Amino acid sequence: MFWHLADYWLPDGCEVRNMDIKAALMEPKTWVTVGSVILMLILGLGPLMTGLEGGTDHADSEHSELMESLSGEDKEAFVDVVNQELFVFGVWNVTICLMFLAMVNLTDGETQAKLAMVAAGSMLFVSGVGGYTVNGDAYFTEWVSLCAILAAPMLITGYMKLNTE
Repeated sequence: MFWHLADYWLPDGCEVRNMDIKAALMEPKTWVTVGSVILMLILGLGPLMTGLEGGTDHADSEHSELMESLSGEDKEAFVDVVNQELFVFGVWNVTICLMFLAMVNLTDGETQAKLAMVAAGSMLFVSGVGGYTVNGDAYFTEWVSLCAILAAPMLITGYMKLNTE
């Protein structure tokens, strides 16, 4: 039957077959991986690709009053600056996510717990507050909220693992 396909695909003793879901959810490594992938997709690749596109969409939607007041040459310069900011913000988030993934996959135990808590704090500060440099007040609350939601399980599981060892 369909629910027994794992019996055919996974060899006996396979780590996935014997994985306890509660134990996996209590690991900081799980939450840092989930948070990093989500952050990389939303705040990394999104702004990176928007900045690379080079269009005026972001500048028009987020800074419409300023765009209307600028003349042709100034408008082009402003759009270039906005796209550069988006690109840098995207590259920074991709880089920090890759660093988080490397940190938790190359460490174990107490060190991994501490690094998960550092990753959570960094995610809140760099990605959440750093989003202010890109959009100003626009989406600031949403970005900080997203980073807080992603960072909370990292902090909690890191602290719990730190106290159990």
